[in-house]
Amino acid sequence: TGLGGTRDAHRKRKNLEDLASALGARVAQQSTRWSEITHLVCVMPELLDRRTFDAAGRKNVPVVTVQWLFDCFKIHARQSEAKYSVAANMLLSKIDPPGKGSDASLQSSRSFVADVLAGHD
Repeated sequence: TGLGGTRDAHRKRKNLEDLASALGARVAQQSTRWSEITHLVCVMPELLDRRTFDAAGRKNVPVVTVQWLFDCFKIHARQSEAKYSVAANMLLSKIDPPGKGSDASLQSSRSFVADVLAGHD
């Protein structure tokens, strides 16, 4: 999701997970494989890990903004992903690995999705 590790961020993440579940989605967990994922929903696309974005593209998994989730809920129907698509130019060009002079707050805010999907092909 790109939300930080604060109590408020945890509450917001839980609310988004509840919204996704209400729409019939299953939220990816650590053990989730790419073959089980239908969409990557980004709260802050600029914090999405480029490797995760590229992997989603290779697997034909749409990467959309969180507004897609809200709009699907608002009209009680799935919306076309095209209007909500996260483009490569929305991502940061590079996020330095921890310990390599990277900004600690940026690293702590890295996409929840990137952490969940790390190492899953």
